[in-house]
Amino acid sequence: MSEMSGERPETIELQPREALDVGRRALLRIGTPADIAERVVGDLVANEVGGVRSHGILRLTDYVQDAAAGLLDVAARPTVCAHSSQVRVVDGQGGFGVLAADAVTANLSELLEAHPLCAVALAGAGHIGRLSGIGRAVALRGGAVLGFVNYLGAGQRVMPWQGEDGRLCTNPLLIAVPAEPDPFVLDMSTSTVSEGRIRQHWLDGTPVPGEWLVDAAGSEVTDPGRLYSDPPTAFMTPLGGTHGYKGFALGVAVELLAGVISGAGFVRDDADKRGNGGLFIGLSPALAGRAYEEVLQDMQAVRSHVEASSPTVHWPGSSRADLGETIRMSQRQWLALLDLADGKDLL
Repeated sequence: MSEMSGERPETIELQPREALDVGRRALLRIGTPADIAERVVGDLVANEVGGVRSHGILRLTDYVQDAAAGLLDVAARPTVCAHSSQVRVVDGQGGFGVLAADAVTANLSELLEAHPLCAVALAGAGHIGRLSGIGRAVALRGGAVLGFVNYLGAGQRVMPWQGEDGRLCTNPLLIAVPAEPDPFVLDMSTSTVSEGRIRQHWLDGTPVPGEWLVDAAGSEVTDPGRLYSDPPTAFMTPLGGTHGYKGFALGVAVELLAGVISGAGFVRDDADKRGNGGLFIGLSPALAGRAYEEVLQDMQAVRSHVEASSPTVHWPGSSRADLGETIRMSQRQWLALLDLADGKDLL
């Protein structure tokens, strides 16, 4: 397969309400309850408006295809089991991941009201998307959270450092801490980029930067389609690219925490699960006996010190400048979404 030319396809601008309408129609057509469809599509469109296209409306195609393949139960709702006074397990029941993420948020927040240290394990959830929503919500209630998420053994598109094929998923991690005026929120994959960013380039018909993908020999690849061929002829690099031994180690650590300790499922040759598993640890900023207000003051001191470096320094988790109220996507992608809503075969 030849490398891509880099010529950008024709793009169009949409109002969020247009994307919401098409998304709802697509999900209702496959039997999704109206309230669930509203929550799922609302989350995807909010990501689009926020400039995070990798977790935006492009995921709708995956959801429809997974439902058709019996891999996603569009009507399922999460259940919660209390293993102790400080530990709960959220089972997504094979349903939409955003519902499981909501349950993780609610249970972490509730546990932190009574315990300075607690945990919520996650199993059996569909794709939950961005983790920042969980972290921000908990931090705004005064709690801190460490989160680790895997893909239950599937999605092995990330090559280990010095490896020759895909063995890990993108395995994101979350760290969120309350601070004023904005909480600190870190939501990052342990691969060089999220898979969704590569998927967006593939849908747009544009090449990716060379350090994102490599072939079995370690040579850089710029054609995103090679990640999705069967079998794939390109693999994602761990955080740090071809020198990503630290990113690789982080990815393995997340797999152990999110897949093994949680009991959700983990990477292996015969992995038969897909979706998200995870482990979320909640803690009070006053865990060590300090006054909460004093901890917040010190958080602000850290922020002030870091931002004094330059006016362009961006505090992770703070509000960015207005990104606009329209959504831009390729005409090709929009037509494919319309086909989803109308029940036509996928392009």
